[in-house]
Amino acid sequence: MAVIVGLFIILIIVVFVKSNKSQMMCLRCEDTIYAVKQSQGSIWIEIVLWLCMIVPGLIYSIWRTTSKKSVCPACGSSEIVPIDSPAAKRIKSRIPG
Repeated sequence: MAVIVGLFIILIIVVFVKSNKSQMMCLRCEDTIYAVKQSQGSIWIEIVLWLCMIVPGLIYSIWRTTSKKSVCPACGSSEIVPIDSPAAKRIKSRIPG
């Protein structure tokens, strides 16, 4: 029963976490991108915690699900800004074309 409740809670969190589909600019590789969400932590640690006990696995799963960060799909950097920000405009003005 506790496993079902835990999975239900994780499903609710995943459904309600909104994704960012606006165009962004990576400050590291200076590429115009659509950011992707990346989970922190390790799936292997999560599996081990679920196998050991329900509560640690549930807590770790909730942390991994809620602590996703937006990263550049090209270089993996989290240094991304909206395309209309002053930093992105400065980079665009330096790039020819």
